[in-house]
Amino acid sequence: MSMPRAKPHPETRSGYDRNAQFLAIRRSRELGVVLAAEHPEIGEYYAQNLQLADGFRQTDIVERIFESTDDPASVTYNGKRYSRRVARAAVCEAIKLLIPEEGREEIRKRIFKACGENARDEGLGIFGLSESEMEKVHRAGGTASHEKRVGIHGHTHNQRVASGRKGGLRSKERGVGVHAMTTDQRRAIALAGVEKGTGIHGLGVKRRDEMLRNSMETRGVARWVDPEGEYDDGALCVELADQSEYQHRRGRPNCRKIAEAMTDMHPGRPRTANAVQACLARARLEAQSASE
Repeated sequence: MSMPRAKPHPETRSGYDRNAQFLAIRRSRELGVVLAAEHPEIGEYYAQNLQLADGFRQTDIVERIFESTDDPASVTYNGKRYSRRVARAAVCEAIKLLIPEEGREEIRKRIFKACGENARDEGLGIFGLSESEMEKVHRAGGTASHEKRVGIHGHTHNQRVASGRKGGLRSKERGVGVHAMTTDQRRAIALAGVEKGTGIHGLGVKRRDEMLRNSMETRGVARWVDPEGEYDDGALCVELADQSEYQHRRGRPNCRKIAEAMTDMHPGRPRTANAVQACLARARLEAQSASE
């Protein structure tokens, strides 16, 4: 003998009539089309008032456009009665019709930026933590993400490189983060990392060499010294730098000219002026260490 099923609570989702739900969705969409045509100011009101936590609510527009009834759960528009839930959904449909997705995305970005600035100015959320507390939160979040392989920890090496390059270019265009710092500020941060042994300064020589090789392979840059001994572009670079035709008037190496010459000699291993400058700097350091 089967037990009788308990009746679902009227306020639970399973207790709603499915047909009534579909009807409510259809009515909200139809009403949204009408609202977009008769009240285009909804889009402007949305863009101006969707700012912080106390900003836009669909209820605000419902109260402005719809008429109240004796039933607090319903309103009327053009003589027709609608539930407040349908009215709020209709307002959302009208906004979608009046403002394209690109425009809504831009508004959301502005909101998030304003919220972040407001939290920073008032010392709310993470901005209310001390430096040590913030570091502890970041470390715990990074550890959890690494263990669960979510976020950037779930990406391949190439995906991480692409994401980092995209974010770096965006920060450079906006002039934020490290791109908003002076040379002295960046130098101070680098020295602090050396002292604390954090970041790349906390890695061993082998790990740093491995990261450098991965970076060069991702960017399609050939190594300066072939592991099998077939070529040594570092030695070639130093040799060209000692020749007068690859120097400026005062005897300083012309890195751009050297890079062009090396690329012409070995098209499969193109070099840049910055890479040549770094190679010569390494050679000078090695020479100083050897003399000491």
